[in-house]
Amino acid sequence: MKISIIGAGIGGLTTAIALQQKGIDYHLFEKFPSFKPIGAGIMLANNGMQVMDKLGFTETISTNGFHFSSLNITNKKLNIVSKASTRFKKNTLKSYAIHRSKLQEILLSKIPEANISLNKELANLGEPLESNVIHFKDGSSHIYEGLIAADGIHSNIRKSLFPASKIRDPEQMCWRGVLNFQLPKVYQGQLHEMWGKGKRFGFVQINQDQTYWYALKSGKSSKLNKKELQLLFADFHSLVTEIITNTTDESILPNKIEDIKPMKQWSSGNICLIGDAAHATTPNLGQGANQAIEDAYLIAECLSKEKNYQKAFTRFQNSRQIKVNRIVKSSWNIGKMSHLSNPIMITFRNFGMRCMPSGVMQKQNEYIYTLNET
Repeated sequence: MKISIIGAGIGGLTTAIALQQKGIDYHLFEKFPSFKPIGAGIMLANNGMQVMDKLGFTETISTNGFHFSSLNITNKKLNIVSKASTRFKKNTLKSYAIHRSKLQEILLSKIPEANISLNKELANLGEPLESNVIHFKDGSSHIYEGLIAADGIHSNIRKSLFPASKIRDPEQMCWRGVLNFQLPKVYQGQLHEMWGKGKRFGFVQINQDQTYWYALKSGKSSKLNKKELQLLFADFHSLVTEIITNTTDESILPNKIEDIKPMKQWSSGNICLIGDAAHATTPNLGQGANQAIEDAYLIAECLSKEKNYQKAFTRFQNSRQIKVNRIVKSSWNIGKMSHLSNPIMITFRNFGMRCMPSGVMQKQNEYIYTLNET
């Protein structure tokens, strides 16, 4: 078998390594001319870590990341409203927060240079699709046997195969940042997300020296500089102001929140979508990258068991869709709930969350953390 992978993000890189472990030949195409440190933080939950453990990365990630033991939803003054453990009864693996660029570096270290082609931005799929040709914007072409599209939420391959697919806008804007900062010990080893009136702020330690944070507000896309972000969150706990103030302007990354309306089909013939290309989700459950990582492992499993591309991709889709669609839907709903602006509704929401038995949230997390089987 010879697999061509479009996109060398976390999903594409993990797919390459999973295929490599199965002895399946592959080549990875990336649109950027080089790999540079990008992004902010990423949370590797238990399900993501199960895959990383199977691929042999647990020790490296634990050395370069920071273990977090709970997910805490708080009010804007950091009083806990809801707390959920990141532990999973079926294994002893820990969850880690890590810089995205560090995770990228760890994954890249296991991929031979000969298996990657850079500066290969996709122009289009050849016509007819049965010709198995992809064309790049540099004028080159490539003939593939099996094609995995890991080219993100704005995937050109998805648009070609499924033009009716729909990107959804929850009307929320996000800013992310990383700074050299040690959180007070009381907040280390936990992810805190503070819910206010139509806005929220989260933070977590990602290594001994750095903290990752993210801020969201309701409304259409807008540009806010650091000073405006400080004013927006001035009514939050003073730690928020301290974090934003000590983040350099160039380290603050704006990002429009979007997802893909759940699709009935991810594959066509010998082409299959994975990760954000297939099922981009809002970040409210911290599962975007983790679900791409799960995809990577499972699609390699399917290809190792089924040599017919179409059958392997159908098997992959059938194994993953129910869980992924449930996560996309839950994340969308949580995003709406977290951005309530009516004070009465916020009071009822917080009261309901405080009264919710811990087992309910733990049950949801265990569903998320359970890997699909082929």
